[in-house]
This record gives sequence, C-alpha cells and structure tokens, in this order.
Amino acid sequence: MDFISNHALWWLWLGVALLALEVLTSSFGFIFFGISALIVALLCWQFGLRDIVWEMVIFAFLGAVSVPLFRSRLRAVLNRSKAISLDTGKELVLTSPVAPQSESTSEYQGVPWTVFNESDRPLVVGDRATIIRVEGIRLIVRPSHPE
Repeated sequence: MDFISNHALWWLWLGVALLALEVLTSSFGFIFFGISALIVALLCWQFGLRDIVWEMVIFAFLGAVSVPLFRSRLRAVLNRSKAISLDTGKELVLTSPVAPQSESTSEYQGVPWTVFNESDRPLVVGDRATIIRVEGIRLIVRPSHPE
C-alpha cells in the first residue's frame, strides 16, 4: 500500500462512515466532521502528515469550527429548496398515539417515520393527521379535522 498510508486510509474510512451517518440522520452535524476527516486523509496522503496528535487536532478544529459557521447556513439553503415538499398537505393514519407537542413513530407509505404533533390536541391510533412540513426524517403534523 505504497500509494496511500495507513493513516490516510483510516481517516478516509472515518470520513465515509460519518458522511453515511449524516445520510441516515439528516442532522447536519456529521457532514462537517466527515468532511474534516476527509481533509485529514488528504493531508496524510498528499503531504505525508503522520503525527496522530496533529491529525486529531486538525480534525477536531475543522469539525468544531465548521459546525457553528456553516450548519445554520446549510439548513437555511436546504429548507428553502425543500419549501415545496411533495408530502405537504397529504394525510396519514396514525399507527401509534402522539401527545401534543411531542413525537412518536408512525407508518407513512409503509415506512416508519418520526411524527411530531404540532397541535395542542393528543392524537390516537387511527386518527388522520395532515403533514404540515417535512424536516429530515420527521413529519410535522396536525389533526386533519380539528375539533
């Protein structure tokens, strides 16, 4: 493995794992640490960085600085682009109860979703709820027929 060091390979895999975790969670936190790990991998491979302490310092610094600098901006851009969600306005039948201003898991289109009840009324199994918006893997809902 002359073309790439063990350090670079380790950081590369860590970066890929963190980016995959971001895809699964949509938290907009793992993406920055994943990119930071990929940058450290590049530094190890291209410039011969071999000091684990410096590698960890660079990784931690890049991740810690990029999250507060870019997370809200990235969310704002993605929220603007998702302003028109295909699921907004659709109804789902709840498969589990959801207390007011809290979340639970319910099926929507055959897949379990985190459902947040935005209303002040509790929702029970079998109630119909309208999707107000989608935030990552959360459906924000209100009762379809408020009382």
